[in-house]
Amino acid sequence: MRIKRSLALGCLSVSLGCGAFGQSAGTAEFEAADIRVNKSGDPQSADFLAGGQISLRSMTMKSLIGIGWKETRMLPELTSLALAVAPSVAQFKVLSNDYLKGGPAWLDSDRFDVIAKAPAGTSGDALRLMVQKLLTDRFHLVVHREERVMKVYAMVVAKGGSKLKASDGSGDQVCTPSIGDDNVYHRECHNTTMARLAEQLASFAPRFFEGRPVVDATDLKGAWDFRLDWTPLSGGLAGLQSAPGQEFDTGTTIFKTMEKNLGLKLEQQERSMPIIVIDQVDRVPTEN
Repeated sequence: MRIKRSLALGCLSVSLGCGAFGQSAGTAEFEAADIRVNKSGDPQSADFLAGGQISLRSMTMKSLIGIGWKETRMLPELTSLALAVAPSVAQFKVLSNDYLKGGPAWLDSDRFDVIAKAPAGTSGDALRLMVQKLLTDRFHLVVHREERVMKVYAMVVAKGGSKLKASDGSGDQVCTPSIGDDNVYHRECHNTTMARLAEQLASFAPRFFEGRPVVDATDLKGAWDFRLDWTPLSGGLAGLQSAPGQEFDTGTTIFKTMEKNLGLKLEQQERSMPIIVIDQVDRVPTEN
């Protein structure tokens, strides 16, 4: 997925177990919205523009549901509703059916363009509810959440204890991405809770996690400052055919850097996790 930012919106809160999931989208809605079928074959892209306008191009219904329902496991490159935290990396992985149940086959094949206008200064959660209402009104989408036992990575404190530095509490929770000249990937995280790290970690390096979510089991309270460094697949961005989850020969995996630099370990477990279930959705949106 190509992610492009036209206006820095900052890091917005994301919760995989969002309490608002079962709630109605209410009265929050875009001032204007245009939805059209896209048959261009272009990659998915997202722009958030000045003045509250959003432009979602060549989006599948799965991606739109992931944005509207704050389900970042569907969109490993999207670590916030703003789509502005993670850079575009060719490691985007299509939504695993582990997180979505029901619905027709076209959910990940048909593409749509959504151009919508919200009032300037609209919050991230309000934008999410507007996307929900738009899909409900125009596609008659109905969903609910269920629990399913699935494989996860539990983030625990490693033997020897945590190596995290407590944050002074100033500023937003943010993990700033960068890629060095030596093809080492970085995330500089500030004022970040362990719950937030668990939410975002699989999106930092999706091919390492095989589509599995990360669960915070550290019992560490408060916010922290830290840095993650790791090397991607063998051959860098060109090595996309390498098997996910394998140990790579290019340097440090994200599993190793977590334990070495942060004193945190990722353990494979099975846990009951929430999934999205589609009860109804129309293939063709109502007219603009």
